[in-house]
Amino acid sequence: MRRVAELIVDRRNLLLAIFIAAAIGSVIMASHVNVIQELTDYLPEDTETRQGLDIMEEEFTTFGTAKVMIENVSLTEAQAIAAQLEEIKGVSSVDFYEEDDEEEQEITDSEALRDYYYELAALLTINFETEEDDSLAQAAIADVREALADYDTWFYTTVDKDDSAELQEEMKVILVIAVVIIMAVLWFTSGTYMEIAIFMLVFAMAALLNMGTNFLFKDISFVTNAVAIVLQLALAIDYAIIMFHRFMEEKAQVDTREALVRALEKGIPEICSSSLTTIAGMVALMFMQFGIGMDLGRVMVKAILLSMLSVFGFMPWLIMHWDRQIERTMHRSFVPNIEFWGKFVLAVRKVTLPVFAVVLVVSCYLSSHCDYIYDTNSVESARMNEYMTSKREISEKFETGQHDGDHCSEGRL
Repeated sequence: MRRVAELIVDRRNLLLAIFIAAAIGSVIMASHVNVIQELTDYLPEDTETRQGLDIMEEEFTTFGTAKVMIENVSLTEAQAIAAQLEEIKGVSSVDFYEEDDEEEQEITDSEALRDYYYELAALLTINFETEEDDSLAQAAIADVREALADYDTWFYTTVDKDDSAELQEEMKVILVIAVVIIMAVLWFTSGTYMEIAIFMLVFAMAALLNMGTNFLFKDISFVTNAVAIVLQLALAIDYAIIMFHRFMEEKAQVDTREALVRALEKGIPEICSSSLTTIAGMVALMFMQFGIGMDLGRVMVKAILLSMLSVFGFMPWLIMHWDRQIERTMHRSFVPNIEFWGKFVLAVRKVTLPVFAVVLVVSCYLSSHCDYIYDTNSVESARMNEYMTSKREISEKFETGQHDGDHCSEGRL
């Protein structure tokens, strides 16, 4: 292992050139990775769900639909809007209340009206001429939105609902938050400020290589494409921390080159051993009957391997190149003394095991009473997208028959 470590340190410039070339290639190849938008594509062919969906696609054509609630409009205005929307290319019909001249009861008391108009809110059901993923339906829903831009509206439809784009945007925000939190923690716990920059560069290299090498699988799911980089963030940073702290321990006794050689000599077996548990978990996912497990598992196994390669091959150059900056940015430790916690744990060691045994039994019992949701469209959160918000707002005023609007999205899931 020492020979390997010496080879890495002495050939660090060659390794840097290889990593830069690989990074450039990854940037080019990342755009050639096909991202699959439908999770149903990962259903096994022999499952009843997959077979049922295939039969439905062969025997039936499901046209795109949209429920639109317009608030603060009169009945007359709503009827005029419905007539206007019917003229849009790609819209086959707009279902809304039509007055019956022979109806004796007042219009405000009409039960039929209640299903379409209530408290200055009108509910229109728009039917499109083609399936929802057809370009004509996509253009039509865009024209509908433009026509209603000046009104207070709620759109409940899957025609222009892009789960992949929404997930990508949310994961970008999550990634930024994660990076900020990690950098704050590293600033608090680091021994030198320069290590923060080193860790971020190592992660960036590992993530770039992983995204580019996804072309080896030809295609990946939009879920894997979105979440893999966040999962890899923790792995790459963790391995880099282990290696750098090992280097700093050795640096206190020997020169930089020797310290780095020793750090690699001892750190490579440690990090490889540590990664085996994570790799085992990812490999276990690959045995799922649902193909998304294979998709996520193989990408994350590759991410782990590339993260380690970046730490072992790319990080040594950064350490050697920025040796002076590492020494200049040394600072005192901000970590408080928590010796009291060790004394407390030692004092209560006799009751710790019984307490955890009780907690385990209670947890096992409660886990059997946990309710599970099998439709993501039923999940409510503090921040909901337009689809879920519209569903809630419309349901508060009208009995829409939720399944009518959910069949397309539920089928995909």
